[in-house]
Amino acid sequence: MILALVWQRARRIEAELQLATSFAKVRESEKRFRLVANQAPVLIWMSGPDKLRNYFNQPWLEFTGRELQAELGNGWSQGVHPEDLKNCLQNLHAGL
Repeated sequence: MILALVWQRARRIEAELQLATSFAKVRESEKRFRLVANQAPVLIWMSGPDKLRNYFNQPWLEFTGRELQAELGNGWSQGVHPEDLKNCLQNLHAGL
């Protein structure tokens, strides 16, 4: 029984180390993505499955002159001309 518990603990520690390594790799990948996205001479945004915007690169923020918090979710739509907003939202929800 003691041997089984020691073996189980060793497996748990190994799994925790693998998980920590995976998280570190994800953080590094995210860091590289943000570095590239913020240096790209294009406007980049991302949204989740809920279609709410959750990321804007630095060129986007400089172009709009708005803070990140103001753009998140549907805040970006305040920068769209009122006559274009309906079509823009239809395209967004259609996946275009």
